[in-house]
Amino acid sequence: MKTVAYVPLLQMLQKLLSKQDIYEKAASKPVHVPNEYNSCRDGRWFTENGLLCSDEFTLALSLYIDEFEVANRLGTSKGKHKMCAVYWTIANIPAGYRSTLNSIQLALLCTATTVKECGYEKVLYPLICDLVSLEQHGVYIEHLGTSVKGTVECVAQCCGQNTLVFVLFDLYLNRDRLSIDAQLQEVRAGAFQLRDRDTHNRQVQETLHDPTSGKNTGVKRLCPLTANLQFFHVIGGYPPDPDILEGIVPMELCLCIADLVAKK
Repeated sequence: MKTVAYVPLLQMLQKLLSKQDIYEKAASKPVHVPNEYNSCRDGRWFTENGLLCSDEFTLALSLYIDEFEVANRLGTSKGKHKMCAVYWTIANIPAGYRSTLNSIQLALLCTATTVKECGYEKVLYPLICDLVSLEQHGVYIEHLGTSVKGTVECVAQCCGQNTLVFVLFDLYLNRDRLSIDAQLQEVRAGAFQLRDRDTHNRQVQETLHDPTSGKNTGVKRLCPLTANLQFFHVIGGYPPDPDILEGIVPMELCLCIADLVAKK
């Protein structure tokens, strides 16, 4: 028998939002400046989300996944006591407050072997149930006298654990792209086809009928979050390909900073 420790999401949200200072920060709406990206509300996926783009106060949650060792990780002891943790934070809160340690809440904790043997669908079951309830019924806030709905805005990795997110979404390491070999000619020609929701949904169905097709499309099976949540989809809800985070973005930042310094 495997054990998973779960901290009820809805009860934690009630406790946090009952504090006036936290509620005010979460309910505040930043001023939108055209052509600027200052918060998650300025992003394309946020504005296209049928729940989060509402004029009413809704909760956007960010999930984080991390694996860590709690004992000696050298030699033969490596991996024996590795743990997997899922954290969450309220994305509505401004980044300056959201990055503090007390703003990051633990949702779930188990051993890494439990995830490997049981899969994320079973491990995340209690969290997914609360997220479904949050989307459909919301969480009751006493001082408001009403319930506030919300959903997962994105799922990210901690400490470079990008492969954990790929496992969660049941993808090979080319989620943003279709088969690299199959599209090499298109890339050289300047046409680089990104996966959209319709394409991903179609490829999921193809993989369900023919599991071998996943090696060409990068899709293994349906993501448990996408399967259960109405307002979350794998395409807009999780971090880019590792090549983008670890290669392209740092290079772009270096070029931009060098250009800004030169123009100073």
